Amino acid sequence: MDRVRDLVAATGLPGGTRILETLTGLTWHVLNPLADAQIATFDRLAEHGDAELLDLPGLGRRRLDAIRGELRRVAREQAATRRSSAPRRAGHGGRRG
Repeated sequence: MDRVRDLVAATGLPGGTRILETLTGLTWHVLNPLADAQIATFDRLAEHGDAELLDLPGLGRRRLDAIRGELRRVAREQAATRRSSAPRRAGHGGRRG
């Protein structure tokens, strides 16, 4: 199982990235316990270990899994964006002749 800290890093996004604006698949059931603990950005989320997050009132295993799932989604999207914007190397993929 992936740790939240590692998943945050895998997104490649700056630490100041706001959770509410980026992890758009999270419901208020997940966002409220984070907000109550003053965790609003990726860097604040990464500061907490999974065990610490599970100790937050209102944030159980299923809600932590939802956070992980959203972080995985964002990491995949960011990786795809980086791949598609990478410059193509000359001499590959073209016709010969």
